[in-house]
Amino acid sequence: MSINLALFQRFTLREKWLISISLWVIVSIWFLSLFKNGQALNQRWQADSQLKSAHQLILEREPAYDQRFQALAERFNIERTLDETELRNHLESIARELDLSYSLTSRAPRKEGNFSLYEVSISLNAIEMEKLLDFYQSCLVEAPYIRLDSLSLSPNPRNRLQNNARFVFKSFEMEPQLLGL
Repeated sequence: MSINLALFQRFTLREKWLISISLWVIVSIWFLSLFKNGQALNQRWQADSQLKSAHQLILEREPAYDQRFQALAERFNIERTLDETELRNHLESIARELDLSYSLTSRAPRKEGNFSLYEVSISLNAIEMEKLLDFYQSCLVEAPYIRLDSLSLSPNPRNRLQNNARFVFKSFEMEPQLLGL
């Protein structure tokens, strides 16, 4: 220690000031970085505590979720879900039964978790409002296994009493093991 003190005393006043200021700057930067790291650590702790509390809430409510899922599963008939072909056939049979002019198009199926989602569009041309409502009512029979996603109507330019309609229906298919079957 005495060597450092002797060395420090040999410096001029200007050099002493520069060394002191440099040391203060280094110490200030070090404290600033400690403060920033402390803030980041505090934010991580808060995020962890929020995740833990949310996780605990989910765990506490899990039996209720299981009971609700079982109640839904008991009401749900997996045999009535429609894949794309069954959905197309169902819409086509209704359109034929009502003697409608139609065209069918479908989108590629989407897989989401344990579900396969299907979308089929049916265009009905030159249809009277009464037959349009009959078609819609016939499609409701399969609810909730199919649903109407969208409907667009436009007047038929050749006959004002008729419309052109485009229905977009969606259905889903569920993997049986999800329901424990």
